[in-house]
Amino acid sequence: AIDLDRFETADTAQLIERIVGSRGAPDAFIEAVQDRTGGKPFHVETTVEALLEDDQLHPEFEWYPDDIETIGLPQEVGETVAQSIEALGTTARDVLLWAAVADESVPTEVLKTVTDPEEPFEQTIEMLVRANQLYRSDGAVAIQTELTREALIQSMDPEQTRKRHARLAEAFEELDDATAYAGTIGRQHEAAGNIEPALEWYETVIDRAAAVYAHETAVEYAHRMLDLARSEENTTAVLDASIQLIEVYSTTGAYEQAMQYVQFVRERTAGGYEHYERRATRFAASIAAARGEYERAETEVKRGLEVAAIRRQRGEYDEIDDIAEEQLDIARDCSDRALEAQAHKRLGTVRFEYAEYDTAEDHLETVMEIAAELDDPMLEAD
Repeated sequence: AIDLDRFETADTAQLIERIVGSRGAPDAFIEAVQDRTGGKPFHVETTVEALLEDDQLHPEFEWYPDDIETIGLPQEVGETVAQSIEALGTTARDVLLWAAVADESVPTEVLKTVTDPEEPFEQTIEMLVRANQLYRSDGAVAIQTELTREALIQSMDPEQTRKRHARLAEAFEELDDATAYAGTIGRQHEAAGNIEPALEWYETVIDRAAAVYAHETAVEYAHRMLDLARSEENTTAVLDASIQLIEVYSTTGAYEQAMQYVQFVRERTAGGYEHYERRATRFAASIAAARGEYERAETEVKRGLEVAAIRRQRGEYDEIDDIAEEQLDIARDCSDRALEAQAHKRLGTVRFEYAEYDTAEDHLETVMEIAAELDDPMLEAD
């Protein structure tokens, strides 16, 4: 069936050109108006006329807003939208409020969880789809137009909105495949002011994205996590997000960006956060080796071994083991036998502390072999 109350984009373009009295409106502007208004002729006309009146649109100078966020909601349109929503009834309006707060496609299973409909839920959804208030796809629904969503949000006070964000986060968490919605859950928690769970879910997104090489998503959410952590002065989360960025940028060969965050981490690791220094140093050494900057790599390896020595004094042998293994790999990449010997010595020390005497002996024998090869008895005594 043809929806006579909703224009296709081509029809919207013709209406816009008639209103402004000029042909050739940019596609970006037409699409922004279409998205904003849902193609409803009255809404298109009122919105474009409001832009002209407010001097946001000057066709003679080819000034056209192309960002949906810059296209305001005319009062007349807002009132019409609000009236049309009220006419649908209390239950339908409540469903729309939940969808508006979600601000993205929502599984009907989640909507059914958060609503308490007086009428059968599926019947309400079907009615809203037919009324062009929702669109449905793959078991999920979303608000049809930005104007509708904006009118609904404006009808609630901030505390009502916050509570709905919190409840949506809970409903998504109850799904069997909740981790598939980790980004959505994190955003809902953040909007509700629940910072710690928001950070945790963002980190889940990063880990999942990195595991399947979705690097752009990993970077996006690492930045989101970093921004939120910094705004809350959460140093641990700031460093966690920074390490995630270092790892993704290193993996993708964006070494300059990675090293910027290495420096960022190093400036923030005093006062109980030294283990982040070790992780940053590991990446710095690997990056230098990958670039063929072997002297720089050796410097970073030595820095890592110094951290390992501090860990030994504290009895933190698991940390020493990790550091030494990493530095051994890098020393081999750099073909630096002296550094390789130092890494073997650290590993032998750890294995001895764990009473793994045979393995410890193997490492220390390797140290002696390298010392003889280099004619450097100080390697054995160091």
